[in-house]
Amino acid sequence: MKMDRVVFDRNDLKMRAFTLVSGDNYVVLDKGKLGDEVEIAVSDDLGNVSSIAFRVIRNVLLGQRQHWVYGAVISGDGLYRQIEIKLYDDHALDSVEVFPQAPPIIEKLR
Repeated sequence: MKMDRVVFDRNDLKMRAFTLVSGDNYVVLDKGKLGDEVEIAVSDDLGNVSSIAFRVIRNVLLGQRQHWVYGAVISGDGLYRQIEIKLYDDHALDSVEVFPQAPPIIEKLR
């Protein structure tokens, strides 16, 4: 089953929140390395399931209970959008937020 991608356009200039759909998303996010293009399944507040594609710009474990992934959303309107995915041991607390024109997070390669 092919999902539609979330469509962002120049009229959508505020933060949007989504819920991460359980399943393969966790494997994709665990393996996402700096610069990788990945795609995750999310649902909106109406329960519509779609996907968001992004390039990983930061993927960090914060202690043993938190895993945060940041990315640059791939969209066709030329605007920079940052995605922030916060994962916790208790997946009910997980969040996915997209911020239009947020300043990029720069992580140096070591």
